[in-house]
Amino acid sequence: MELAIKTQLMDQHRLVPTAVSERLMIIRIPVIRDRSLALISVYAPTLTSEDDFKGSLYNLLDRTIPTAPAHDKLVKCNANDQLLLDLSTEHELVITNSLFRVLTRQKTTWKHPRSKHWHILDYILTRSRGRQDVRITRSMSDTHECWTYHRLLISCLNTKIRRPPKRVSAKIPF
Repeated sequence: MELAIKTQLMDQHRLVPTAVSERLMIIRIPVIRDRSLALISVYAPTLTSEDDFKGSLYNLLDRTIPTAPAHDKLVKCNANDQLLLDLSTEHELVITNSLFRVLTRQKTTWKHPRSKHWHILDYILTRSRGRQDVRITRSMSDTHECWTYHRLLISCLNTKIRRPPKRVSAKIPF
């Protein structure tokens, strides 16, 4: 699992990711008062993994998503195709990779070591109502210095966090 968050942000808010399991972690970045950005990172099993193992991870994820308050922004990564679609439909999530017209090399995130073909393995999801906040989701093609077959997937958000309404106390006129 991987998340890249600026060190300044981590230090300023003393953020510590919470491990839900060895393949699932969540981190909440406070934005305004009780509002936060919930990042859920998932290292999903490969297609060749046992169905029970994949099912148990998605059941855990299914229980984790509702723990993020409805007004929180939500982001999630890496998955298996059909399970991902089912989960997205059930929780009204949008796969942001599919929203933008970008070059093929900016869509793919993994290169098969033998065939040298590129595939889309990583996804970023957000709640449907937060779709307008996503400016772009694409892979970074200049990560060849990392010596890996994976490309980093980035998503730029332009979020507008509304302040919660102020509580008005009833005043008794004299």
